[in-house]
Amino acid sequence: LALVLCTVDSRPPAQLALSHAGHLLASSTAASVPNTLRLELREPQPSDEGFYSCSARSPLGQANTSLELRLEGVQVILAPEATVPEGAPITVTCEDPAARPPTFYTWYHNGRWLQEGPAASLSFPMATRAHAGAYSCQAQDAQGTRSSRPAALQVLYAPQDAVLSSFRDSRARSMAVIQCTVDSEPPAELALSHDGKVLATSSRVHSLASRTGHVQVARNALRLQVQDVPAGDDTYVCTAQNLLGSISTIRRLQVEGARVVAEPGLDVPEGAALNLSCCLLGGPGPLGNSTFAWFWNDRRLHTEPVPTLAFTHVARAQAGMYHCLAELPAGAAASAPVMLRVLYAPKTPTMMVFVEPEGGLRGILDCRVDSEPLASLTLHLGSRLVASSQPQGAPAEPHIHVLASPNALRVDIEALRPSDQGEYVCSASNALGSASTSTYFGVRGKGRGLHLLGHSAQKPSS
Repeated sequence: LALVLCTVDSRPPAQLALSHAGHLLASSTAASVPNTLRLELREPQPSDEGFYSCSARSPLGQANTSLELRLEGVQVILAPEATVPEGAPITVTCEDPAARPPTFYTWYHNGRWLQEGPAASLSFPMATRAHAGAYSCQAQDAQGTRSSRPAALQVLYAPQDAVLSSFRDSRARSMAVIQCTVDSEPPAELALSHDGKVLATSSRVHSLASRTGHVQVARNALRLQVQDVPAGDDTYVCTAQNLLGSISTIRRLQVEGARVVAEPGLDVPEGAALNLSCCLLGGPGPLGNSTFAWFWNDRRLHTEPVPTLAFTHVARAQAGMYHCLAELPAGAAASAPVMLRVLYAPKTPTMMVFVEPEGGLRGILDCRVDSEPLASLTLHLGSRLVASSQPQGAPAEPHIHVLASPNALRVDIEALRPSDQGEYVCSASNALGSASTSTYFGVRGKGRGLHLLGHSAQKPSS
């Protein structure tokens, strides 16, 4: 379905006319809603794309405006729905109403080529976590090549592969580091406990940890550093739970015989050189037959005879938890995990615009960006600050609602006004740099008080 809506402000009411490519498509009648003209295209075709012009005329004058309508004819459909539990069947279909046989389809998963051929659907009898991600397709026939936007498939599963690591600093016997990681979707609520008492969870810190420890929380990861660890039972328990299930694992506290040293540090800009060294605590240095194993997010990377893990140009994908294990003639020595953050400036933000003519004209602008650390986002219309991710960042207007989340800014405008329309600029900045993007929202034309809005949506499959 494609919808073109033209409205105007005048007294007395104006006579409206809507045309496309020089052909008159519709005009207002006595039965029409005053100063409003609506055109619905039930089965839009590529020939329906292009500029639509609306003219308004009354005894006191006339005004004109135009708008380019673009149809998103190709769409990825996820059935039965976009979120499914692991093990359920899922079908991904490339739906193109304009396709003419023979049609050749090319599939992409997370931006990478997946397969191509005459099949318009991908069928997974049992969805796994590996199937999750963004799917897009291209349809090619005698008319040309048309592409879809990505559609995200989320595969849900209970917590699995829980790993509990715990270390006691050999130089400070009263300090311990306990870390729990798990794999799940949606993210799990993690809890660390000792001797039946909860020390910390991923949502809040409990009494013992708040008095003596330091907590770090990441997605499906919980790290607790505790001072003044009491003597006695060295057993710790990690529990992970989401809506689909739970899992627990137990680990005894180990003596930390090694330490990870990062040069130049654990917060480094992307592209910089980085060395992680596995340094032994006390005693002689490594001997000739020593080996050092490195672990990233509890996954073994490799084992080398040298104690240094070197990155010539560190990338954002290499951020995470690292620890080492030294295999010595006298035995093994393990380090506590450390968190590596790779910092980078905001990339060009992506901005989506949606207009719906229900209950009065309503518009949505959504701006998102990728950065580390998180960016500060602002949305400007000319010199006017419309929204900001910072508290008290923009003056409140009753018809504008702002929703800010990490690296995302959404603006919901109710009862669109002429002053709300124009070129919007979304800017993102952090300590490493800034980036911006812009898009036009609302009227394109010179007619004062004349509004022409276009919106296209794929007809749902039956």
